[in-house]
Amino acid sequence: MKKSRLMALVCFLILGFLTAAQTGFCTVISSTDLIAGGQAYLIDQQAANGSWTDDYQGATNATTAIALTALMETGLSKDHEAIVKGVNYLVSQFNGSYFPSSSSSHYTYTNGAVIMALSMFAPESAVTRTIVMSATQTLLGNQYDNPAHSGHGGWYYYNSPSSSADLSNTQFAAMGLYYANQYLGAIQDAEEESWKDALYTYLQNDYNSTTGASGYRPGSSSYIPAMTGASLWCMSLIGRETDPIAIGGVVSGSETPGNVGWFENNYVWDNPSGAPQYYYLYAWAKALTAAIGTENMVGTHNWVEDMIGVLANKAVAVARKDGTQVYYWPGRGSSLDGGNIIATSWAMMSMAFADISVESPEKRVSDVPEAEGVIDYPIRGLLTLKTEGGITITGAKRRLAELFRWKGKTTLKLPVGAVEFVLHHVPVGGQAKLTIKLPRDAVRNDVADSFVDENGDPKPYLNWFKIQNGEWKGVTPIVVDPAAETITVWLTDGGPEDADGLANGEIVDPGAPGITDGPLAAVAESSDPVQYRTDNSSSPCFIEALKN
Repeated sequence: MKKSRLMALVCFLILGFLTAAQTGFCTVISSTDLIAGGQAYLIDQQAANGSWTDDYQGATNATTAIALTALMETGLSKDHEAIVKGVNYLVSQFNGSYFPSSSSSHYTYTNGAVIMALSMFAPESAVTRTIVMSATQTLLGNQYDNPAHSGHGGWYYYNSPSSSADLSNTQFAAMGLYYANQYLGAIQDAEEESWKDALYTYLQNDYNSTTGASGYRPGSSSYIPAMTGASLWCMSLIGRETDPIAIGGVVSGSETPGNVGWFENNYVWDNPSGAPQYYYLYAWAKALTAAIGTENMVGTHNWVEDMIGVLANKAVAVARKDGTQVYYWPGRGSSLDGGNIIATSWAMMSMAFADISVESPEKRVSDVPEAEGVIDYPIRGLLTLKTEGGITITGAKRRLAELFRWKGKTTLKLPVGAVEFVLHHVPVGGQAKLTIKLPRDAVRNDVADSFVDENGDPKPYLNWFKIQNGEWKGVTPIVVDPAAETITVWLTDGGPEDADGLANGEIVDPGAPGITDGPLAAVAESSDPVQYRTDNSSSPCFIEALKN
């Protein structure tokens, strides 16, 4: 990543805080430093009971949930006192069915946000897990169900389904359900219509195929900037980030730019018309990360660099008595920007999504940039990397499998290509559990290159393959969960999966989940050419292993 992406140049006017006011000065602030300052600001603003309140709507539960999510998304340990206090506060608010808000019209926003926050924490607590699973059932019950109506698949403000479902509320509901599904597993019986399928119908109804925009609700032209980002984000939450609605293509016989195309044609980060500033930045940061990735451009625009530059320029630095700095982003006191707490949370999460140098327990990795070469892995789509136990991820990128060599007597398949990343805060010499959420096709029994056979069972000889000296080496088994659409691998600090070979609390791991025709023990090195096979490709790609 370019240094300019990692280091946003900004002149800050330092405001006095328990110290004499200072004059403004120019400095170089990284995303990492801005986030560290934002974390400190949120922690400083937490009430004694563990809550946060600054939303103009007075929705303490929602504000608390959004602040908690921001702290966890930016790598703060779940054992931190602020996280534990905040979670305990939210748990205390559960009424047995849902999380109440100061206004009945804030039900969906509040419960989507709370479920999102508690889902990230829930694996650490059986009590929290039970509460979240109960709350998701109430939220699922409020999805509007009437296929004959354009509002089918959406959510409205109140604790009841409504044909007036809007994309703003729907986005929050979808986020809550996605995070619950991601961290806790299945939340819906298989025989029911999937909430994801119903939501896709809603997004189709809300989409303008001529402009690529999405509105507040089907047929509406309100809040287009933020809602189009919300549509793109929702498409990725339901595994359709490569759909024409998301990235363009041919729909109903006519060319459509897709949500990404709309953004390219209306490219702006600072003070967008008809959208709250920080909520808008957050919507597009997560949406573009999922749909096109952090290395791809939006047209000719380096979207990550531009967005982080805007965030850096809008940050306010405050000097503490001890000389340390905290940073916050000033909310507008209206709409979904709320006050400083929510605005700061949106800003922090925007950087955590878009800047791969920011530590986070979850990173989304899109396809490699098209300009890098012909994509040689057969199954396209988003990969989501997730760690547990305080371990964080940086530097997550998708890589072409063909860039590296395979020496073996059997065929190696790398269905979703390769990824590279660094894991931090691993127990020295210990192991880290890495879970990767796969594209849908990677676990379909009717896709030849998937990880499952025709019966839907994981194929034999599944392993994690490591890049060593420019060659693929099978190093450790992987576990495939077709129902959850995930693979899981355990990586060892200083072990064969760790590129630096050092037991130093960090794992450097360019690697890939792969399939061979036989066990690794039977895969001897050979100087013969071997084939990287793509069974469903009309033009298979061949890789010759270089001779010793």
